Amino acid sequence: MGVAETSSSVERSVWDREVQGSIPWSPTKLVIGAVAIFCSLVFGLVGYYLGIRQNRPGSVSTVSESNPTTIWKTYKNGGIAFEYPPNWIEKPVLVQGSGFTQEFDDPEDKYIFSFSSIGNYNQVTGKPYATIDEFVGMPYKVGAVTADGQEGRQPLPRAGSEDVNSAVFFSVDAKAIYTLELKAVDIGGGRKLFEQILSTLKFSRLQAEPTLAPAKNVKRLTYYLPSGWLTMTDAAGTLEVGYNPKVSSASTVRGVDIELTPNDPNVILRSHIVVRLLPYDGGSRHRFIYESMGGVPIAEERMAGYTEKEYLYGGRSCLFLVGISYSQFPTTWGMCDAGSGRAFLITANGEAYEDTVRTIRLVK
Repeated sequence: MGVAETSSSVERSVWDREVQGSIPWSPTKLVIGAVAIFCSLVFGLVGYYLGIRQNRPGSVSTVSESNPTTIWKTYKNGGIAFEYPPNWIEKPVLVQGSGFTQEFDDPEDKYIFSFSSIGNYNQVTGKPYATIDEFVGMPYKVGAVTADGQEGRQPLPRAGSEDVNSAVFFSVDAKAIYTLELKAVDIGGGRKLFEQILSTLKFSRLQAEPTLAPAKNVKRLTYYLPSGWLTMTDAAGTLEVGYNPKVSSASTVRGVDIELTPNDPNVILRSHIVVRLLPYDGGSRHRFIYESMGGVPIAEERMAGYTEKEYLYGGRSCLFLVGISYSQFPTTWGMCDAGSGRAFLITANGEAYEDTVRTIRLVK
């Protein structure tokens, strides 16, 4: 018998005796074996669990997406401001009756967005709408929405397949009604974007308009075009302004502003004037001017001798703030109510603006 065969026989003999009980049974061996098996199971389960955790989607910590509105553009008009995507472009304002509509062009043609403002006036009752629900005019109360502390209503979306969202608000002084509407060309995503726009809404809460001075203290201006003066009309044929060709030349800027530029560059401080026709909700004249400026001038931006002047032109009120160093030019900012939800914004370098104001008129 060889060595290999002898060794194999011995191993089988030992196995047979253990299995058959010929070798004494050892509790210690059994406990140790059980513990070893248990530990193996525990370590195996822990490893499996950790492996799942490491491969589970979204389980790895990531930096949250930044707020996209931080790079958006800001739109301001009347008593409201909001932000919109940076690639959108403001289209020309559509003036309609007592209000206006500002549309925004999306170069990617994914969305159609508009903002409109109209005077708070109910043509049926001849009075302002008492509540926003009365204006919405639905037989039931539509969804409520709050932005910058101002409560509004969301007539859309409603049941249906169209991806259209809208919201309606009163201005803070309840003299104007604002409507924002967004439609997604390809259905989907409109609601999220609309909610982002609403989250940026801000309403102007400037102090109330000061009481007008008694009529006898308000200077009255009437239309007058001196002999030899010429006129300039904007591209839309809506606004006309007179000027003295011996002193200034006239041109249109962006087709909407009429700019009077001195023939002699050395007298620019006395004769550079710009006239613009803008939507006006009939509210605070100060607010209208401040928002055109881009902010309320602080004390340091008011020159020595700063004054505010009241006028009546064509029976409508005008307000001029004279002596502002808000920027290098101009130093005078003024406005005149033009009616029909519009107002003239007049800026001038110096105080030689009254003669020009008297030549401003609406052609249509």
